[in-house]
Amino acid sequence: MTNKNSKAILFVVLTLCLILPTVVSAAETDALLKQSKKIDFCTNLSSYSDEILARLTEKETDYAARVAASQTRYQERIIAASIKLDSWRDWWEGNVVEIYLNNFIKRAKTPEQKAAAEKFASTMRDAIVKRRAAIESAVTIYQNDAKAVIDARQSSVANYRAEFLAAVKVALEKAKTSCNNGVDSKVVKEQLRIDLKTARNNFKEKMKTLEKDVVKLKDLRDKAREAVKNARADFQTTFYNAKKELESAWKKIIFKKL
Repeated sequence: MTNKNSKAILFVVLTLCLILPTVVSAAETDALLKQSKKIDFCTNLSSYSDEILARLTEKETDYAARVAASQTRYQERIIAASIKLDSWRDWWEGNVVEIYLNNFIKRAKTPEQKAAAEKFASTMRDAIVKRRAAIESAVTIYQNDAKAVIDARQSSVANYRAEFLAAVKVALEKAKTSCNNGVDSKVVKEQLRIDLKTARNNFKEKMKTLEKDVVKLKDLRDKAREAVKNARADFQTTFYNAKKELESAWKKIIFKKL
């Protein structure tokens, strides 16, 4: 073998020695890359799972705090409105109305007029009490019934959110089990995506069933308004009949603008 050929063979051998490790390393890298994706996904799945659950728990805490704050504000508004209304009624009925009614009695010139004025005042006082009781009853019924609807709604929302959280936990545990059983990472990841989407869609569908609560509250509000309207109409009827009787006894028009 000539020196030239020896150098050529040596060059080929050295070249093969350099190339073969590169080829083998590339093949191993491909395998490791595929494996690393699986390992990375499954390894990160635990922290990913913890992150999802932590965020959901945080949202649950925030939601509960907002619900509690909303209920507190609602009750405070009701109490404040009730105090303000009672204060106004006490002033109006204790001052304006009483002065107005007593003036009729003072203006009476005959025993018949005085008796008619006293009867008118008594009738109107009773009518005022009756109107107040009817309106307060309508408002109380509305508040109680509305609270029952809202409480039931909040209870349903809490159950649906708990079911959603449970479904998410099941999906994550299922993914971890698949990873531990050697299922391909892409399959595990896709199945987890599908399971989470299903849990989310189920939650949305259940929440849609609560839209009827809006209709219930509107019906309750309309019913309360109708009761208040009827109470005021009854009061007006009583006033109209009483004033006719008073004017008949006094033989003059007293309420020119009514």
